[in-house]
Amino acid sequence: METPQREERLAAVIAHLGVLFPPFPPLLFLLTNNIKDEKSEYIEFHAEQAFLYQLFFVIAGIFLSVFIVPLKVTFDLPQILFLLLSIAFVLYGFYAAYKAFRGEEFRYVFVGNLVSKY
Repeated sequence: METPQREERLAAVIAHLGVLFPPFPPLLFLLTNNIKDEKSEYIEFHAEQAFLYQLFFVIAGIFLSVFIVPLKVTFDLPQILFLLLSIAFVLYGFYAAYKAFRGEEFRYVFVGNLVSKY
């Protein structure tokens, strides 16, 4: 595997750090990478992966919030679980950014295999 350039690693880091504003940063990198003459497979792989991961979390968050709001009146356990899942989601995205910055191969557990290997 060829070591990615510093700029490519930085772009991948920003795509993964998009967990703070899902799923817009990876989507921007996918669009800009496809406009350039020389595409970076490294950026494309990490941006696609980060986009799918973040999109999955947004959809899951909407789905879970539909079930959590009615339970809010009864007890706080679903809200605590949702908060813990959110924290785990963000930390996992930070870990992916760290691995991308080091130029190491990283795949998210569920969506990593959906994205073609670079």
